[in-house]
Amino acid sequence: MVRSDRTETQFYCDMPLIIGHRGASHAAPENTLASFRLAVNEGADCVEGDFWLTSDNEIVCHHDATTERTAPGQQGLRITKSSIVELKSLDVGSWKNSVYSQEKIPTLFEILHLLPIDRGLFIEVKDNNPQFVHVLEQTLRRAQTSRERVRVISFFPEVVALTKTVLPEVQCYLLFDPQKKSVLPFTGDRFSRAIKTALAVNADGIDSGFSAQAGEDFSLKLQKNNLELHFWTVNRLSDALHCISLGAQSITTDTPGLLRQELLLYFSGRR
Repeated sequence: MVRSDRTETQFYCDMPLIIGHRGASHAAPENTLASFRLAVNEGADCVEGDFWLTSDNEIVCHHDATTERTAPGQQGLRITKSSIVELKSLDVGSWKNSVYSQEKIPTLFEILHLLPIDRGLFIEVKDNNPQFVHVLEQTLRRAQTSRERVRVISFFPEVVALTKTVLPEVQCYLLFDPQKKSVLPFTGDRFSRAIKTALAVNADGIDSGFSAQAGEDFSLKLQKNNLELHFWTVNRLSDALHCISLGAQSITTDTPGLLRQELLLYFSGRR
């Protein structure tokens, strides 16, 4: 995956990939083309979005299972029970700002074609439906997207396992929220359970919710097992530096432009 800050190569040893959480969701309506476009303009290396399979087998980008929050006052639709035509009829931008009134729920295909060739996409699979992974493979092929440009992330271990079977060349990370009660199998502390689960489903790493409790021991265990470490959602410089100290390969943030500039200033000041 190619970095967007190619002129600042002296910082690569310190800088992880900066991922725009649902795009640049600090300013634009999350999971819309406008939000992804803004994240790219702010210098994000990749964007992250949430994806479901519609009733007519189209992969669309939307966080919630229903449209009630992002399309208030309109017909409330359940994503997986609705067609692409029904979902495209909704305005999912005005809730953030009236200037985004033309924003629609985007498809994965549209997002892949929006992103420049040197930017990547983290695909969070919200839909625990085996058919999703097969449609994902078809969509990537139809869009002629390099497998190196995408990462699949999911809280569902079975989704990660199936993706690694259907798309073995795609990097897949198990999502893990250390702040919530774990539903992961195995015994031991929550961090150890996450690692055991990731290994069991052939994941390439763990994408963890930010927690100051994630320490060197967690990082060393991941390295020992050849697992990558990624963090979400990180908006403060101090938290980002903690992630970097643990060897994080990427940091997902609502403010990709701001955090990237703060990190570059910090590391340039150290030299």
